[in-house]
Amino acid sequence: MPSLTDFDSLTFSHSLQMLKAALPYMDNSEQKTFTIFIKMFELRNALSIIQEENNQLSACSDDDDNDENRVLNMLNHIKFFY
Repeated sequence: MPSLTDFDSLTFSHSLQMLKAALPYMDNSEQKTFTIFIKMFELRNALSIIQEENNQLSACSDDDDNDENRVLNMLNHIKFFY
């Protein structure tokens, strides 16, 4: 199993991970409710990151890197997950 992406690490929460681990032990209606609850909190965490002026997902805004290097770096990063 691949490790977390940088984005996942930024939106990661130990309490949400505990809820995710508990999902299989809940009945069907509780699973639905908690799945939505978990995703809402992950979305909230993601929105708070992108609203920051100097957010931590700024690899594309690195002025020292040309477009070709950015694409190559991105592809090298993606291949780690496959």
